[in-house]
Amino acid sequence: MKLNKKYIFSIIGVSIMSMNIIIASAAVGNWGNIGLHTMRQGQGYTKTSVYDLKEDSAEKSADFYTITKSSWTNPSVKLVNSNDEERSEKTELRTGRTTKSEKNRGLQGHIYYASVKPDNLQIGDDSVKFQVRAR
Repeated sequence: MKLNKKYIFSIIGVSIMSMNIIIASAAVGNWGNIGLHTMRQGQGYTKTSVYDLKEDSAEKSADFYTITKSSWTNPSVKLVNSNDEERSEKTELRTGRTTKSEKNRGLQGHIYYASVKPDNLQIGDDSVKFQVRAR
């Protein structure tokens, strides 16, 4: 079977592009696990199953990437340790965006969780799917 040169070059081009995407994704930074969290109207901050390992010792930030959310409001999120003690300032979860919480006071080599609070205007139960990067 004889292969067309254009077909071979197309396969090589797609392979190279795929490898570049994989390499670029890895270079963006390490993100923690992806988690789905349900929020109830009027609820305060609750620790989620979304976590990450703090990699460096300098006081930096925590980044939160929101994949999807069912609410039209933007819930608040902050970094907490395993004892629910606050380790960063709060920020909002916005669909399709990475938001930054400043002053990450976590220690290098420890696991930190996201703690979420629904917006005061939220009605009913809603869910949010997101991940965190503790830096």
